[in-house]
Amino acid sequence: MRHITRCLNTQLLDICQRAIQLEALDEKINTYLPEALRDQCHVGSFKNSCLVLVTSDPVWASQLRYALPELRDRLRSEAGIHQLASIKVTVCKLPTR
Repeated sequence: MRHITRCLNTQLLDICQRAIQLEALDEKINTYLPEALRDQCHVGSFKNSCLVLVTSDPVWASQLRYALPELRDRLRSEAGIHQLASIKVTVCKLPTR
């Protein structure tokens, strides 16, 4: 039986691999978020040293923004994400988990 990655074209494979990477990053970052925010936000993207966190409500976004300096420092020092330069927060409807 062929591995699924051998059945996909390269563009689709790249998209799938990127989704897997973002999910792993989301899980890692989730452990460093304050407990109240863990179910309220997720990783939207991470490129050019900028992490984008997405939340469903402006109130959660505001609380998240207060936590950003400590979160950024912990992600750099403890999680080993040394290339992280900035974190942005975006508000949009989140899919249910």
